[in-house]
Amino acid sequence: MADDTILETRGLTKEFKGFVAVNGVALSV
Repeated sequence: MADDTILETRGLTKEFKGFVAVNGVALSV
């Protein structure tokens, strides 16, 4: 992982009308 990370997300969950579209995403940009 780079030291210049501008965005880091862990355990992201996104729901649309009860439907889990994203579950447990780990993101690093």
